[in-house]
Amino acid sequence: MSDDRATGDPYLWASTLFDEVVELGYLGGYSTFTRALRRYKARPHCEPCKASSGRDVAIIAHPPGDEIQSDWVELPDPPAEWGVGANAHLLVGALAHSGRWRAVLAEADAGVLTPVPK
Repeated sequence: MSDDRATGDPYLWASTLFDEVVELGYLGGYSTFTRALRRYKARPHCEPCKASSGRDVAIIAHPPGDEIQSDWVELPDPPAEWGVGANAHLLVGALAHSGRWRAVLAEADAGVLTPVPK
C-alpha cells in the first residue's frame, strides 16, 4: 500500500486499508491498525467527518426480548458432508440485549434459501 493510498481519499474506509495491508503481510489486529492510523495521523483531514467527532451519541435501550437482529452469512468452501454445494448459507439471529446468537444452515436452490432439514 502506498502513502498515496492511505492519504489520497479521505472517504476510503479503514477496513479497506486493513484488508490491503493484511494481503501485504501485516499480522496485527484491526484495532491496532486503526489506533496507529489515528496516532500517526495517516488519514487526510475530512471536514464532514470532523463535524461528527465529539457529538453526543444516542444510547438505544435493548430490553430483554424486545429485539433480534438477523442476517445471512455466506461461507465459501464448506465441508462436503454439509451437502450444500460450493457455498454454505447461514441465517444468523442475535439477541440485541444479551448478544447471544443462533444460526440455521440453509441450502441455496435457484436463488431461494430454505432451511436444511435435520
